[in-house]
Amino acid sequence: MRLLINLCKSYLDKLLSEPKQLAYAMVAEFVDRILYAEDIKDDWESFLDDEQIRQKVWPEFKTMANRMKIQRDWQNLVEQIMDINRLENMRFL
Repeated sequence: MRLLINLCKSYLDKLLSEPKQLAYAMVAEFVDRILYAEDIKDDWESFLDDEQIRQKVWPEFKTMANRMKIQRDWQNLVEQIMDINRLENMRFL
């Protein structure tokens, strides 16, 4: 039993002396759990689709959402102008 304890201690000491590998293993496990867990895709979609959550977690999403709204508004205005121009052209024919 003492031999097993010494082997475990030796192994754990080795892990502590290799923090990069330990950190890599921890990150790899975290990534596996958040990307490959069963039904995780649905959880991520729910999380990312909730605008209030996105804005709390990543303030950059608020800026991006504002830019996307401006772009949508701009595109709508351009389409309205194009429709008006088409109607104007038809009246002269």
